[in-house]
Amino acid sequence: MRVYLAGWDVFLDDARAAMAGNEALCREYGIEPLNPLDNDTGEGPDPAVLRASINAGNLAMIRRCDAVIANLNPFRGFEPDSGTVFECGFACALEIPVFGYIADLRPLVERYRDYDPATRERQGRIVDGEGRMVENLGNIHNLMLEENLRIVGGGFAEALACMLAEVGEARISVA
Repeated sequence: MRVYLAGWDVFLDDARAAMAGNEALCREYGIEPLNPLDNDTGEGPDPAVLRASINAGNLAMIRRCDAVIANLNPFRGFEPDSGTVFECGFACALEIPVFGYIADLRPLVERYRDYDPATRERQGRIVDGEGRMVENLGNIHNLMLEENLRIVGGGFAEALACMLAEVGEARISVA
């Protein structure tokens, strides 16, 4: 079984070391981790070439995987990393199961109130400081994530355990 490791962890100063534990945990269960850091990006001076190479490499890895485990914790604000969310959607479109993890499982509206203290109720709806509606459906993330991914509380290990329980070890094969 191959699992794509999606998330903003790739942007950390020492991303390779930060992701090593997740890779090792996968290998303990006979799972091949597909780490976006392993893409041969053909790094060069042209940013357009580098962007295209990273994009093609990540999409190819997702096409090869049997499942995706995604870090859906907030990144540069309140929401998860937009690239990670795209990868989750791409995997869903390919009917690849996606297991996301987030440390704080409180409903989105409760977490948003902490993020934006100007959040308030207006005409029976919860709105942010700029008057835009905040989803208040009891969901942890935007309903499109919530309805199409399996979201678990905690970290990578919890998402991996959930994946093993739901996908089943019958799909695990050591290549």
